[in-house]
Amino acid sequence: MMFFSSAPASPVKSFNLSVIPGGQDRVVAFGPGSVVNGSVVLNLDKPVNAHNIRVEFKCEQFDESSSKTTIFSVETYVWGHARSEGVNCELPDGSHMYLFAIKLPFVNFPPSIHGTYVGHHIEYSLQGFLELDDAPNCIETACVPVIYLPFVTCTPMDNGVPRPGAKRNQIFRRNNAVVEVTAEVIKPAYCPGDLCTVKLITTNQSDCKISHMDVSLVCTINGQKHHNLQTETFFVAIPKEAKEHQSVFRFHMPDDLVPSTQHPGLDISYEVVVSMPIGGGGAVGADPTAAAAAGGSMWNLFGGSAGTPFNNTVQLPVLIATVPNGFAIPPQLDRPLNTYNEQPEDPSFIPNIESPLPSPSAPMFSPVGSWAGSPAALSPSNSIHDPEFDLAMQQDASGHLMVPSSPRPDTSRSSERRKSTGSDHSGLGLTVAVQ
Repeated sequence: MMFFSSAPASPVKSFNLSVIPGGQDRVVAFGPGSVVNGSVVLNLDKPVNAHNIRVEFKCEQFDESSSKTTIFSVETYVWGHARSEGVNCELPDGSHMYLFAIKLPFVNFPPSIHGTYVGHHIEYSLQGFLELDDAPNCIETACVPVIYLPFVTCTPMDNGVPRPGAKRNQIFRRNNAVVEVTAEVIKPAYCPGDLCTVKLITTNQSDCKISHMDVSLVCTINGQKHHNLQTETFFVAIPKEAKEHQSVFRFHMPDDLVPSTQHPGLDISYEVVVSMPIGGGGAVGADPTAAAAAGGSMWNLFGGSAGTPFNNTVQLPVLIATVPNGFAIPPQLDRPLNTYNEQPEDPSFIPNIESPLPSPSAPMFSPVGSWAGSPAALSPSNSIHDPEFDLAMQQDASGHLMVPSSPRPDTSRSSERRKSTGSDHSGLGLTVAVQ
């Protein structure tokens, strides 16, 4: 006779956590003052004795060396008590749903970052834990990511006065030849996908024509690493001895930009860089060998070799924002928000959330295993809404900002543009401009 031993079947048929709304047609991005609504659903084949069911919300930052820093970690018991209290109760068989809501403070945390040019990884996540009486380890739900965007407006203020777009003046000299460029971006901040306009006034007191200029978007990480995210080449026709020649360049910001951020260990800033190849003996940007043969000479301004043109640049700092122009900002957000480092304040679970009674009937599950029970239990009217964060922009019933599901169409391209190049910086597109 042969004997076989097998572990007893688990009484837990399924254990899931979901964010409401989520996983449907659109991605939801949360920000300062938002309320994160969710539910934990436990489906049991038979009764069990358990200590508690708890929900954990945390934010973790991983640098380029994969070193982890926990920015915050908060949790609450949606059912039961801590194991240390020595109390356990019986959970009957059937389906159990427990609602929770988390209030995010009016401070700016760093944005969610996943696999982008930044090199850092910042993850916000929710997870549920079931602590059974006779099990040494908790039963866990899948880890559910939460997208977070800081509140960065397209109308930043300096001492109560709207900040103008950056404006810089650069003078390039060689002997008696002078090229003076005044460059300006018309707005101080742009959302991903916005049309950026650059105005130039060029005085060309030299013996060469200027045939084209390059306009690039450059991201700087922690003041050291520079990433050229996009370059547009524009044709111009600035003759010799021209005075105050005006040019206007327009290009679209990439759709997958990470917002401007200043946090410990992560400083993300952006510049629009106008580059002008300086040459001699003809058109600027011409082949240096041909220019030399024609009796001209290249401008060797910064120590480059005489046969190599050097891109002289004007840098214009810009903010990458998450709130578009014309958005009605609520009173709680009409002043610059502090970062979490400046004003440490963790998210908090809203107490006394009433959960529906357990259902002994057979549960319904979607193909991905998330709860799809009673429509009344999951309707937006039963989700938690914070009246202090009642925004006028596109949002769902509980006040969450809605991230566009697809890049906005590429229109209004400048007829002056010759070519466009960009680096491969795939990642999650987090455009929050209202469609």
